[in-house]
Amino acid sequence: MTRAAQCAATAVAVGLLALYAPTYFDLATGPWQAEDARHGPLIALVAAWLFWQSRVDAVQRRCDRLLAAPRPSVTAHAAFMLAATAAGLVVLLFFVV
Repeated sequence: MTRAAQCAATAVAVGLLALYAPTYFDLATGPWQAEDARHGPLIALVAAWLFWQSRVDAVQRRCDRLLAAPRPSVTAHAAFMLAATAAGLVVLLFFVV
């Protein structure tokens, strides 16, 4: 990992810690102290673990979808944009992947 990538990863980690630490502290000293809500930290840990385990599959599916053959709707949209540009029309672009 390059130095720039390490700096970026550190900045992201510090930012996430700054965002999530106060929330988890408030939950740990508040609602999670109640008898009927003590499972909260366990649910949060399981959700984080499941997210971490599925990250590679999600990235791979996203890459596969982007590298697949263009869908007809994308082709039709590209043809419309080409025709509108040739006609000198101003068109707003909205892409949905």
